[in-house]
Amino acid sequence: MNVIETFLFPVLQKFLRNDFYSKYRFLERAESFSPERRREWHLAQLRKIISHAYESVPFYRRRYDEAGISPTDLKSPKDLCRFPVVRKSDFMMSTDSCVSRLSTHQIQNATSGSTGTPFQFVMDLELRGWKAARYFYLMKQAGLDVGRPYMKIWGAGKVQTGQKTFTRHILRRTDVDSFGLDNKMKKEIIALIRRKKPYLIEAYASSMAAVAEYTSCPTVPVIITSAETLYPHQRDHIGRAFQARVLNRYGSREFGNIAQEQNDEGMLRVLDLNFRIESLDGRLLITCFDNYAMPFIRYDIGDLGMVREIGGATFISKLEGRTSQMFRTRGGKQISPVFFSYAIGGCHGRHIEKFQVTYLAGKIVAAIVPRASFSAEMQSSIRDHLQASLDDTEIEIRLVQTLETQTSTGKSKLIIPYPGINGDPG
Repeated sequence: MNVIETFLFPVLQKFLRNDFYSKYRFLERAESFSPERRREWHLAQLRKIISHAYESVPFYRRRYDEAGISPTDLKSPKDLCRFPVVRKSDFMMSTDSCVSRLSTHQIQNATSGSTGTPFQFVMDLELRGWKAARYFYLMKQAGLDVGRPYMKIWGAGKVQTGQKTFTRHILRRTDVDSFGLDNKMKKEIIALIRRKKPYLIEAYASSMAAVAEYTSCPTVPVIITSAETLYPHQRDHIGRAFQARVLNRYGSREFGNIAQEQNDEGMLRVLDLNFRIESLDGRLLITCFDNYAMPFIRYDIGDLGMVREIGGATFISKLEGRTSQMFRTRGGKQISPVFFSYAIGGCHGRHIEKFQVTYLAGKIVAAIVPRASFSAEMQSSIRDHLQASLDDTEIEIRLVQTLETQTSTGKSKLIIPYPGINGDPG
């Protein structure tokens, strides 16, 4: 019996008012569902969220009426292809409200801008509960029982004091900031891994690959990478260095965890009791069943991947998007491009349309498409933030009207790999 799960989680979910533990237990019970029962649940949730969006969200009412379609036209999941695709730009440019008029508890949130476009959205307690439930469920799927020591090598913002106490002392998670990796920090991380002996590490793929360059790495049974593309050479390098089973996980700020590998064969199993995933011309479309405050239906998240149905389960293969590379500062620090998404998009995302960071001729250039509310003070703040972390590398902030270079997904590149980005810029 796991004491934390059995006694603490039920009390905690009452305090948080999001029923995360009940949802977590449901995901566990659902493992025994027959394929037919899973399909019935999936279709019921799909119909429910589409009907809710049509009845209570002006944005969807207008789009569906203009397309000449209604929730009653959804007879099976295959009919979803008749409904309009939604993109971030549609939400951001809409004059209609994208938030349900029935929503009573709205939680403001935003993507960091890892693709160069910060995006403000709203969620509710239901989604917050499912996010937590999916997190614990996928950790258990990877072999980590609640309370077993693990480590997070991340750096995606500060952990609040209350959350820090819970994660450190109850979950026994050690948090490590991965921004600004240099040889000294790698040595410290390796020493920390030896001391803490985590069963599992979750980390950025590029950061974990950089730590794996250390000459002698301790054994870690499981390493989960996320937030970036995990390349085959990185998986092989990390796995050999730590003698670890390396699993890839897929998720986003909008939804939390969406899918995770069950083995290292590159197929990520989708949590299909919470999501409907489609691939349209190779682009992933996400329908989330859990956010009734601001529904996401056939949402083009901007990533590439193929979707396969195998034995009643949904899998994502050939997952691409959010590609990142580490580069070195003059002082020898290794910086993940994710750093820029938080240093720029995380600080002033509401005032920025898009941004793009390039390295050229020994200089970091941050090109920003500003909104009307963007100020000179914000520009100086971004420059100071970048300069504090990038040693003596020259920083230039450019305010521009458009960003030209794009990836194959159609997104503006966050980092353009000019010669020297993976070497010493000096």
